[in-house]
Amino acid sequence: MSTIFGNKIRAFREAKQIPQRQLASALEIDTATYCKIEKGDRRAKREQVIVLADLLEVDSKELICLWSADKV
Repeated sequence: MSTIFGNKIRAFREAKQIPQRQLASALEIDTATYCKIEKGDRRAKREQVIVLADLLEVDSKELICLWSADKV
């Protein structure tokens, strides 16, 4: 189950060549859980979206809008 939010963070992560495990560690979750967020099998928490925006150097408002639009 792919989501717009998951696809977007994956694209940002890949563009910056950041491994999933690095973002998972920053979010204090395991890599498998982070993978589920990218795949759309699990919904990120709002606080995690803000951290991701900072780590990926993207506008937090844009990510929060995408996150809010996705209903898992």
